[in-house]
Amino acid sequence: MAKFGVDISRYDRDISIPRLRDDGVEFVIVKCGGGDDGLYADSWFERNYQKCIDNKMPVGTYWYSAAHDVETAKREADYCVRLLNGRHLDYPVWMDVEDRTHQLMCTNQPGLLGRIIDAFCSRIVEAGYRTGIYSWKWLLDPCGSAIAPYDRWVCAWTRSKPSGQVDLWQFGGEENVIRSTALAGHDPVDQDYAYTDYISMGGWPKKSVGEANTDNLMISVEGKNTVVWFSNGTIHDLSHPDDMNVLGMVARACGCDLRLLTVTPDEYARLCQSIKAGLPKHLEEYNSKFKPRS
Repeated sequence: MAKFGVDISRYDRDISIPRLRDDGVEFVIVKCGGGDDGLYADSWFERNYQKCIDNKMPVGTYWYSAAHDVETAKREADYCVRLLNGRHLDYPVWMDVEDRTHQLMCTNQPGLLGRIIDAFCSRIVEAGYRTGIYSWKWLLDPCGSAIAPYDRWVCAWTRSKPSGQVDLWQFGGEENVIRSTALAGHDPVDQDYAYTDYISMGGWPKKSVGEANTDNLMISVEGKNTVVWFSNGTIHDLSHPDDMNVLGMVARACGCDLRLLTVTPDEYARLCQSIKAGLPKHLEEYNSKFKPRS
């Protein structure tokens, strides 16, 4: 069954989360910032986020993009990640793709728009968050396979849910043919239905550097400034076949796969200490295998 939510920004200012809940709201997507006026944080981002946390309201966030090329998209994503600063989210980080630049690009250069979206979203994924794209169906569809890995938040102020992939549907804002435009004493308020059960996924960011557990375990590869991250990714080849054999056994014990990340020597040393302290009990017999060769 779809969950009912809203998306808010500085324009909604002091909207009350308890009053939203009283009106049936089950999640809130807050704007964190954008790239349409330089790189900036929404002036109400921290307050809106904290209000959700204080009131135990499931929360996600969105970034208004104005990226016109891949490099700009990466800079926007990096800034967005810095704003998030590891904050817990129950819903994805959404790339808002509705700028006039993107509308023209959809018509004239849909391949480029797809690469821009992928550049932003892949950076967000690297930071441990789930991500997706907010826009109209007519803008998203021409981007093709480049955006296939990411969720879709589709804007359509209509009576019927759009066809195709729709994880979130923004069904109303200044116009609303399903419900009143007003909520919690504010008018209008952007309103949404969520069709993907994000709550059951446990939130983001997922565990990362230095936090060892059976879902996301980092260990050092022998004699290398490299870290192996056990996650639901692809197994990459290692330099030493023996290492792959041992790590494969550990991966199977964890019920997960391997992915490689490069780190600095200082990070390597810190991770070794963290892993030694936090390695799960059923993997302790392998601990000696992960010490650097002398």
